[in-house]
Amino acid sequence: MLDELFAVARRLGIRVRVEPFDTEPVRSGGLCRIHGRDLVILDERGSVPDQVGALAEALAGLEVETVHTLPRVRALLDRHKSLPPRD
Repeated sequence: MLDELFAVARRLGIRVRVEPFDTEPVRSGGLCRIHGRDLVILDERGSVPDQVGALAEALAGLEVETVHTLPRVRALLDRHKSLPPRD
């Protein structure tokens, strides 16, 4: 699932970086904007399920309807889209 989410990000033109966080993360990553471009950063020390959740949450807020995704990926993104945003 993680690889499929990376593919969705590529199709959307969103760069994803996986790197160790300097401090203990509250979450395993998220979406940010640097120099006007969207970027998702994931903690490489996070578990795969945590990385999947963080990436799905980040992508769910974008226009994922414009790219082809597998039904199970679409369902995951739809679930994350319906969740209230985290602080």
